[in-house]
Amino acid sequence: MKSKIVFIIPASIFNKKDKKNFIKYKKKYLLIHKINSLLSTKLGPVYVVSNSKNIIKISNFTKAKSIFIHDTISQKKTMLFSICKGLENIKNEISTNDYIAVSPMQNLFLRKDTIIKACKKIISKKKVNSLNTYYSSFSQHPCQIIDETNKLIKFDVVKYKNTLFTKTEKTKALPQVSYSSCALRVSKFKYINKLMKKKFYNKFIIDTNSCIGFEIDKKEAFEIKKSNDLKYAEYIEKNV
Repeated sequence: MKSKIVFIIPASIFNKKDKKNFIKYKKKYLLIHKINSLLSTKLGPVYVVSNSKNIIKISNFTKAKSIFIHDTISQKKTMLFSICKGLENIKNEISTNDYIAVSPMQNLFLRKDTIIKACKKIISKKKVNSLNTYYSSFSQHPCQIIDETNKLIKFDVVKYKNTLFTKTEKTKALPQVSYSSCALRVSKFKYINKLMKKKFYNKFIIDTNSCIGFEIDKKEAFEIKKSNDLKYAEYIEKNV
């Protein structure tokens, strides 16, 4: 049986003061942008999972499908918890051969072609459970982490690829480093279903022991977490 992609946009609110799921970009909610982007791939259905009736209302104006989940106070509120609770509502529509692709609305600039290529890559790797996007950057390097002790700065806190900061005369000599991104994470439904049955909601969406990577650029990895990020978003859209 041919595998299909089931897209999940997690949009639960765990703090009443958290307004990031209601941010607008170019007069449209980030959620609308994300829904349209995922639908444009035509790889599979798109579901919005949320405990907020206001978010569900926004979703209902689109061609995405909405799943409202009720809060369970006794459960630890994690992204995996929300996703599993959402999947419980549609598990009869999902085959064990299918894949669950999770893409938060905050990653506004994740491209359509990137999503398609990443999904095709994980589907082609039958023996691998998951895929995680990542990006490379020198602007934040682990070797440059410092620790302030007794009003002095301690260097060489982190050793990366057998390199210490004090062993590099110039910062360009630092080894290239890649960072995990939550822009797109894809896992076999078979893997997530096992976590659902055991109620292991404190695990990752991806199987860290069986996961391939897919490189995206820094712009695609950028997250809009607060209103102030919109100015930078406008800048990178024009200049990056």
